[in-house]
Amino acid sequence: MNIEDLKLSGTDIIHVTDSLAAPILGVRLTCGSTTVVPTENVNEVVIYVDKQNSSNPSSERRSYIYDITGALNEGDIFEIEPIFVNNDIEMKATVTRNSSNEETDYLPVMLFEGENYIYTNYSNVALDVIYPKSTDFNKNFINSSLYYLHKMKNNGEFSLDDIYFKDAFTKTEDKLNLDVNIANINCLTSKNNKFSLDENGNLIVNSITSNSGILSYSDIYPVGSIYLSVNNVNPSTIFGGTWEAFGTGKTLVGVDTSQAEFSTVEQIGGEKNHTLTTSEMPSHTHGISSSGAHTHTYTGFIQCAVTSSTAYTAIAHKRYSSDGTSTPASMNSSGDHTHEINATGSSAAHNNLQPYITCYMWKRTA
Repeated sequence: MNIEDLKLSGTDIIHVTDSLAAPILGVRLTCGSTTVVPTENVNEVVIYVDKQNSSNPSSERRSYIYDITGALNEGDIFEIEPIFVNNDIEMKATVTRNSSNEETDYLPVMLFEGENYIYTNYSNVALDVIYPKSTDFNKNFINSSLYYLHKMKNNGEFSLDDIYFKDAFTKTEDKLNLDVNIANINCLTSKNNKFSLDENGNLIVNSITSNSGILSYSDIYPVGSIYLSVNNVNPSTIFGGTWEAFGTGKTLVGVDTSQAEFSTVEQIGGEKNHTLTTSEMPSHTHGISSSGAHTHTYTGFIQCAVTSSTAYTAIAHKRYSSDGTSTPASMNSSGDHTHEINATGSSAAHNNLQPYITCYMWKRTA
């Protein structure tokens, strides 16, 4: 492959549209007479990699900071390139000033898959970039910068034998399938961001389907399930799905199609307090027994004619004496008999609660 096919040159910013998600192969920043030096952090060269232009940086923009001794001037060059050292390949970051070289710590500049905007903290600066272009050659062979990056992470204990696995890769369309016994990674994320496993063991997925009889949360709590807990935590944070509070202030009763009150699901009924009606009261009488002679005073009724209708007027029966005076008539009685007594009670509602214990209830709706 011709290296020129992987090289792009420009002023201030390089726009790449067909990159692999891999470290950049080479960068050269050359200062000219019109180059504008940053006013802040002059002892730093910053290389930015973003999916959007520098005029509209995204939240995913990556910044790679290289420490240098003083700002770059006209004719100075900052460069990242692979070099051979003791028959080995290393990536170096250097500053060239008037033929003197200054080495700084190397940081791998990682590109995004596909489109990238590459620029620095210097303005009016010549920029040359060699990048891992998305070609079959670069997909199937490890480039020198990637090799050196892995070597750095393994404290130098890394060789080509560690990265070339026999029959490890099988090409499937434009992707690579990796089959290894053990893979040590910090984070695993799908390209569409619908799956991730971070270095702390947090797994985020939309659903889990098992063919081995192991149940997932969705198997245990499908839509329509009821979840009970003494913790006021929405189950969506534990199991996923959509949940809503259910049955507040009510107990649960099983469906019984033979009883109208319980014949369908989620019927609501019952009363916390209830006032008895007359028909709900037990049949009963109030009796008083009495004996011995005593007196009853009573008022009777006399019928009299009034014009065209008949009315009944209550008048007291009286007993008249010879002198014309009268006293209420009385009647003596003896023996056992009953007396009607006055009503009592206030007709207030009575407590209708069964013994209970409270908890939080949730129903899964989606």
